[in-house]
Amino acid sequence: GMGRFEGIEAVVDGLAKIARDAVLWAFHSPGGPRILLAEDARSAKVFWWVWVAARVEDGAAEVPVLAAGHYNADMVAESGVWKFRRLHFEPKLRTPFDGPWTEIAGNFEWPE
Repeated sequence: GMGRFEGIEAVVDGLAKIARDAVLWAFHSPGGPRILLAEDARSAKVFWWVWVAARVEDGAAEVPVLAAGHYNADMVAESGVWKFRRLHFEPKLRTPFDGPWTEIAGNFEWPE
């Protein structure tokens, strides 16, 4: 898919490059989580689906797309904090969206 990164610096640098060069804008809508907690409650296997509306770089053009896939992850609890040990995204659907859609400028604000 988009790449394989190991270690904090490689993950941060790799995802920054994808955001700059490949996935220019995206909205992820996750759902259907499944968590298989290990008997010692110190690790877990995690699964969830995701629907994505995105604008991607395709050659020299920016293309709006609708996509779907799922994540599989291994997580570990370290000092009371859950962290990803491994995260894998498997795309299942990607199709051009002939839109148009209108993006609203401005920062997100939590409702009061």
